[in-house]
Amino acid sequence: VLSVVTAEEAGQVAADMARHLKSGAIVLDCNSCAPQTKQRASVAVDAAGGRYVDAAVMAPVHPRRHRTPILVSGPHAEAATELGAALSMDVTSAGPRIGDASARKLVRSIMVKGLEALMLECLLAGRKLGVEENVLASLSETFPDFDWQARSGYMVERAMTHGMRRAAEMREAARMVRELGLGGEMAAATASWEQRIGDLGLAADKDPTKPSVRTGHLDRITAALDNPA
Repeated sequence: VLSVVTAEEAGQVAADMARHLKSGAIVLDCNSCAPQTKQRASVAVDAAGGRYVDAAVMAPVHPRRHRTPILVSGPHAEAATELGAALSMDVTSAGPRIGDASARKLVRSIMVKGLEALMLECLLAGRKLGVEENVLASLSETFPDFDWQARSGYMVERAMTHGMRRAAEMREAARMVRELGLGGEMAAATASWEQRIGDLGLAADKDPTKPSVRTGHLDRITAALDNPA
């Protein structure tokens, strides 16, 4: 059984599915939740005789689809890797402790989604001030290996297409960081930006790495933010 819902619903889904599981069923909880959330979700599944597995999807599903890398952890991680191999999936164990797979993903997301949120604020401000291309050129000189033109467009499109789901993930990341005693302000700010862009409901165009598509996306986001419905 694969659970693939939003982070806020993952716990309730685990409790609901527990009533219908066959004994010994492997449950891959692929939701982007905090380790603590995964640990709580495992209780109902294991009590029902299922085998709960903390699973973290570590890359975009397109274009690799079932070959997308999945990191798993928990007492049944090895069983999950064996099942994955039988299905030609790319499943790797992160160890026997529930939450370790999700911890790797969410800690990584602090950087990946945080960079995305920074990119949005930087480019939207630059577009309004007429310095967007100058800033990208300057960043390319400072960090020449990043490919700022292509990656910036990709990040803008990701927020437009997946902003609401990313916001839910980053709220989980912020909760994780707060429970570590570190505040979580950066992850919470990322969640706020992703939610704000996702709430606009804007459809993205193809080929987002093209500068003309990126600027078109930025103009539509700016228009929607300046003139809320």
